[in-house]
Amino acid sequence: MGTDMTCRTHLKKLHELLIKFEAEPKLICTQINKWFLIGEDLFKELFQLGISVNWKYSDFREETKINEIVPCFTQNYKWIECFISQYPRKRIDLDLTGSAGDICKVRSGIEVLLEGFRNINNELDKDLENLRELGEVEEFDNCLKLWIETGYRPSFKPGDKPSGVHKDHWWWI
Repeated sequence: MGTDMTCRTHLKKLHELLIKFEAEPKLICTQINKWFLIGEDLFKELFQLGISVNWKYSDFREETKINEIVPCFTQNYKWIECFISQYPRKRIDLDLTGSAGDICKVRSGIEVLLEGFRNINNELDKDLENLRELGEVEEFDNCLKLWIETGYRPSFKPGDKPSGVHKDHWWWI
């Protein structure tokens, strides 16, 4: 019951963030703006959703809130793609004081979107496949690999590395 309630809480918060993300003016610039910060919170919330269901995505796919969330993702697909493309440039390349934990949470949140929301809706499936095929996620991963290999990554702060991170999320190493 506690996990169900936690999952529902994350889904509700996710829906609220998607509405804010859609409403915020989309300013693509070198500076970090409110739209960018909402996008970052959106993917951190997806990460928290993954943790709350112990990476068993079927646990949230049947929740009624999904019917409100999926259209928000499909309506904002191009802006989500744009955010994913911009994120490594702003947080890995430019923000030398960025938190390693926050960056890894965003990357894990992207994985929750790609894997957890698959096979819920045909339109969303096409969007998720496009995200994979366009190479934005792969480019993010290349930045993370370089970040790790060169020792450029800032240290994890206490509490940055939560227990229960998915074993396939190599960027937390």
